[in-house]
Amino acid sequence: MSMKKKSILLLAALPLCLASCGTDSAVALPNNGTVITDTTAVKKQLAQSIETEVDTGALGFSIDNAHFNLGMTMENNMTSTDNTAVKSTMEYQYNVTDVTLKGAMKGLKSTNASDIAGSLTGSAKIKGSVKINAGGASAEDNKEESGAFGIYFDHAYTYFDLSNFADLTASSSIGANASAALSGSVSSKIKTVSNFAKANLPLVSEESYNSLLEWFTKTGENEEGEFRDHGNNTYSYSFTMDGDTITENINGNTKSTTTEETSYLPSVSNSLTASKDTSLTYAIIFNDEGLVSVGFAGKVGVEVKNSSTVAGYTTSTNANVTIDLSVKLSFTHGKNVVVETVSDPDQYTFQGGLGI
Repeated sequence: MSMKKKSILLLAALPLCLASCGTDSAVALPNNGTVITDTTAVKKQLAQSIETEVDTGALGFSIDNAHFNLGMTMENNMTSTDNTAVKSTMEYQYNVTDVTLKGAMKGLKSTNASDIAGSLTGSAKIKGSVKINAGGASAEDNKEESGAFGIYFDHAYTYFDLSNFADLTASSSIGANASAALSGSVSSKIKTVSNFAKANLPLVSEESYNSLLEWFTKTGENEEGEFRDHGNNTYSYSFTMDGDTITENINGNTKSTTTEETSYLPSVSNSLTASKDTSLTYAIIFNDEGLVSVGFAGKVGVEVKNSSTVAGYTTSTNANVTIDLSVKLSFTHGKNVVVETVSDPDQYTFQGGLGI
């Protein structure tokens, strides 16, 4: 598979990977359903659902009201051989809310560039804050932004509407470089030549399809999950991980690792522990028409401890991280896939070609 085709496959799978982590509407199952003990037939249905999805040559998805909240507090202490101590702390908050995303693409299996069309639009609110105290000196920064974007393409041109997205940063101290790079360069509407090369069509080749199918069907091999029958040829696969399971998976079934000091290696002690109330849930719902939805939801609390000694200097770090995440992708199929088009193409400034 060429690198360009691999890139197309990764872009197509990206929305599925972005959908990630608790128990809410993002992972809610229709009427709870009945647990399936003999999973042979339902695994075949899952494979058939993926095949149906791709064979239509069209794919649409949407994300509504997703959110991702990250919080972190960290304390770092460094002590020298003469017991001189230096302490620093940091508090960080990053909130992405009201996330909407809508995408559609047609012509995925066509060898004619004129059949290809797609669109991706979205919006979000981002709020960030950071407080740092080091050696008695302190700094604080807060920022709140909202933004939207639109990307539209056909066989001739690709249109980028980033005019409402250029200043969308988490906080000025963290996103200053990105903001500076964006301002003045993509603050207006631009268009490029799509240039879908014949050699790279169809966008979803048989090899790409088989790779995607294999990735999905392996989902059902997770022993912790379960398949359910919800009636009307609708099924689901879901699983939940608790804090103990996450801790074991991250640490390789141990809660701490230590390396003893030698003449050339520092003494290091690490541990990472997820809180007892941590929960991550994943759910995929599918039927004979294809995928219905893929969702992740969760609330995670993790404590990280690190201690090291190098050349007589001991450094210890304690950090607490909290994550609250909810994302659900809902899919449309076949004739229900609607590609949005540019309403004012003359407002877009030409900027060259993509060479896809």
